[in-house]
Amino acid sequence: RRATLRPAKSQSRVAEPGASDRTRYGSIQEERPIQMPRPDDMPPDCASVLAFYYPGRPSPCDLLCRAEFLGNFYLQDELNHIAIRVPSDRFRPRWFSTAEAAYQALKFWKLADDFCDMTGQEAFEYSRKLAREGTAPDAMFAGFDGQWNAMREIVKVKFSGYTSLGSRLKATK
Repeated sequence: RRATLRPAKSQSRVAEPGASDRTRYGSIQEERPIQMPRPDDMPPDCASVLAFYYPGRPSPCDLLCRAEFLGNFYLQDELNHIAIRVPSDRFRPRWFSTAEAAYQALKFWKLADDFCDMTGQEAFEYSRKLAREGTAPDAMFAGFDGQWNAMREIVKVKFSGYTSLGSRLKATK
């Protein structure tokens, strides 16, 4: 099975402001998952791939693959906020509405409460504002020893087995 994004009938026409993503990007045929040639020589020859982006709203690949929940800007419902516990204060978790808000908060942990209910875009912009105003970001990400480990912790919590997003991730097999 293949997933295809069919181009809009008129590529030269610009969609009106407020037009739906389906109008702007054409029709979508729902045939998941996409089979892509693997970049290595490991079997199988093809791997199933889900594309996602979700910059605060569904993008064409999100509509195509229905995997927007994998994006860092995806807004968690209240029951699935991301609980982050930093190594220096394991007994006081902070709850974040997006993975992006959690990530940005780890750079400015003393201000973490400010990030808790922000969208991904708001958290990204607030982080930039703090840096512009002279607040130095923490290169150690509140004790996680860098951005890689910080993001790994966020993703681990976001997709833990008992959450609805963990179940959705498992369903992408």
